[in-house]
Amino acid sequence: MVAVEVTEDGTQNDPFDGQKEDVYWGSDKRQQIWDELSEHAEHVFRYQRRTALLMILVIGRSFRFLRWDRSGTIVTPSIDYYMKPQVLCGMLWRMAQLSNEELGCDPSATRLWRQDADYITMNALSLPHAEDLDHTDDAEVPDAEGYRVFRYVREMFSHSIQGNWPRYRLEVVQDGKKFFFLVGKPTFQNECMAGRGTQGFVAYDLQRERFVWLKDVWRAHYDFVDQEGTILMRLNSTKDAAGKLDPVKNVPTIVCHGDVRGQTTRTPDFWEMKNMAPAAQGIKSSPSIQDTHAQSVGSRTEEISTFVKGRKRTRAEAEESASVLDACPLRRHTHYRIVVEEVAMPLTKFTSGHQLLTIILDCIIAHKDAVEKAKIMHRDISGGNILIYPRIMLLEGCDTTRVLWRGLLADWELSKPIGGVHDDRTARRERMGTWQYMSVAVLLDHSKDVELSDELESFFHVLLYHALRYLRSNCTAVGSFIEHFFDSSTEGVDGRDCCGYLKMRIMTGNMPLAILPLCTELIKFDSEPLNDMFSELLAVFKAHYAVRDYNAHNRPRPPKPSKPEESKPLVLPRFALARRRYYRALIGLTGDEQPLTSKPEPARLPKPSDEVYANAQMASSHGAILSIVHDAWNRRKWGEFTLDRVEDNALVTYKARGRVRPEDTTTMSTVKRRKIETIHERAGVVPEASSRPPRKAGTCKI
Repeated sequence: MVAVEVTEDGTQNDPFDGQKEDVYWGSDKRQQIWDELSEHAEHVFRYQRRTALLMILVIGRSFRFLRWDRSGTIVTPSIDYYMKPQVLCGMLWRMAQLSNEELGCDPSATRLWRQDADYITMNALSLPHAEDLDHTDDAEVPDAEGYRVFRYVREMFSHSIQGNWPRYRLEVVQDGKKFFFLVGKPTFQNECMAGRGTQGFVAYDLQRERFVWLKDVWRAHYDFVDQEGTILMRLNSTKDAAGKLDPVKNVPTIVCHGDVRGQTTRTPDFWEMKNMAPAAQGIKSSPSIQDTHAQSVGSRTEEISTFVKGRKRTRAEAEESASVLDACPLRRHTHYRIVVEEVAMPLTKFTSGHQLLTIILDCIIAHKDAVEKAKIMHRDISGGNILIYPRIMLLEGCDTTRVLWRGLLADWELSKPIGGVHDDRTARRERMGTWQYMSVAVLLDHSKDVELSDELESFFHVLLYHALRYLRSNCTAVGSFIEHFFDSSTEGVDGRDCCGYLKMRIMTGNMPLAILPLCTELIKFDSEPLNDMFSELLAVFKAHYAVRDYNAHNRPRPPKPSKPEESKPLVLPRFALARRRYYRALIGLTGDEQPLTSKPEPARLPKPSDEVYANAQMASSHGAILSIVHDAWNRRKWGEFTLDRVEDNALVTYKARGRVRPEDTTTMSTVKRRKIETIHERAGVVPEASSRPPRKAGTCKI
């Protein structure tokens, strides 16, 4: 229940030792030990259902206590257990009195053992059934009634319970009603310790006796931000003008959802307690462990609870508390589970360029419905959130029911009502989205609200990315192009990462979509309709940025502040006056003459043409973008390119060079970064810029 790490004696082996608050200050050896600690904590959270992890770090004859959760790490002062053995013994005794829940185990997850009935049920469910449906696109479906399972769904479930991976029965509570689901190994999981810790399971619904998709996540806690399940319920229940049910198409169908027993991360509480002024705390600052011999984690938790939920604070104390909360670099997370009907496949499973356009078309339609029917903006269009879901359909003019691969726009966690109330701290401190697919405008301005044009541009980036990686083209350096266009960043004037140079130049029309940045040969796909589509879409976004830049550049400038009427004349020292006369004589000026040339007015951008304005309006129109993509999808020439799919154009020998945006999930200026799985993981390399400690801001020393 409590992890123990042992290292050799010496301050060089203590990752938290140093004169600065930065826990990474010091030698490479400290960094190596910190990385090992983080990796071990990640490993425990990966296999066990936990809310927190207590750890003892022994460094020679000194020790520290660590507490890990999804917000960061709490670290105690270093104590010499030889000189103060009562501190270590007292802490260990108090830990022995804690329950499993207080030690960080999740009581809503029940571990299943081989003799349990649910364990045996999972074994039976994993076996192939003769009634399972072929999920191949355009496969004929025999007539049958009742619930049918696609073959790939059972295969995914069977794969999740192979080996010795622990199995659990998870609880989801909605409106006081409990639902139970059987899960094995996650199909998807975020390996990073600090952050949402998202895990996705092919789960079995015990009440309804069918396979479903369950997502377990530590969602970011903000005021005025709805749970993802609440948003899906709204999307699933929209009505038309006549009041008839008309749900948003091509989005997941909610089964149940809910926060898990009020579980939240506690590390931000320690940060706030440490950094709030004593007057605002209204309580005496807590003594350190060194001063009080031993203090249990349980009592520490009680103290924080009193601090947060104690007496009613004065107005000044409340304002001070809000200020500290706003400045806290640690994001508070709430444990949350959501279950949906659809068990989908990743976008990378598409089999042709034509099918890729089919999936994207469906998801643009879903986005259009959400905006027009439910007034909701997705705000995270990415390759990971666009899925493939086989549907059984009987189309008009067909005699048989067939399987059709359709697009599914998932992961509405970051969505927001259009024009609704929201927590300003979310916009000020974070840039929500997935870096590779975010629009140029959003990447250049971190305070910008996500607009429709930004979302439609993200669909363009998803199309381009997957076409380059998985379709035949003349681009022989796909890995390098992906790095420079999708992964790269530049440093903004405020020190934040902003849009990469190549992406900005191509999308604004200052550079063609060429094979390499310094090459004039345009990227051409074997599928000719794709070339025409990308050319038309680039013209639309080029016009969009031309009008945007013109409006920003020619915006009326605020008047200069008038000089005070009674201003004292500037009195220059004698030497300064003499030097001025000397240089005026050299230039040829005499007396009070003004310089021969006056300061020119700033150049104004020329006004875009009517055609450019018309194209720019298309960037904010679902109908216009749908029309362009549909025209390419509907071209008759597709019959010649049904075999344009390749396994992966991004070579495994590719190694990232240059400045790739750092992956950092704890600082408030970050975004959710999607990992490029095959480029780096297959090659066994890590981008140079990613070698920086990823959780630097997620540690709180007490």
